[in-house]
Amino acid sequence: LGHFILAMREWYQAELAGRLENLRQSHQDLTDALARSETIMAERELAERRLREGEATLRKIFDAAPDDIAIVRVSDGATLEVNREFLKTGYTREEVLGVSARSLGRWADPQRRREIVRELREHGTVRNFEADLRAKNGRLVPSLVSATLVELGGVQCVIAMSRDITELKKIQ
Repeated sequence: LGHFILAMREWYQAELAGRLENLRQSHQDLTDALARSETIMAERELAERRLREGEATLRKIFDAAPDDIAIVRVSDGATLEVNREFLKTGYTREEVLGVSARSLGRWADPQRRREIVRELREHGTVRNFEADLRAKNGRLVPSLVSATLVELGGVQCVIAMSRDITELKKIQ
């Protein structure tokens, strides 16, 4: 009986030692996984911070441009974004977002608008297209319009820029 008890005790100790080793290994695996997870999270936070900084930089460039800039969805003509210079036309951002330039009556001559749309469809870009654009107060602004078709976030868009050439026209 004593011999059996000693054998069982040795077996039990060996079993406990094996379980303890398994627990140590599991603990080490969890510690390693946690360290990898922390590294991944730190890298992700860094990438997100760089993305935010990049977006902020692009926004500053967009708003600092000396020309009116509007980003318009091709499918329905809805204005998706405008820069600060565009707001000098008298419209607020809220008034133009989601609304087409045609609905706002920005184009003084609808035929000129059709011409630029045709040119965009044929060539994907238009440079220095002369047209009169209407400000919110009704004033006609002689402008040079440039536009390019682009895909943004899987959506076909037009980036349209216009430059007020009133002073140039006066000199001419």
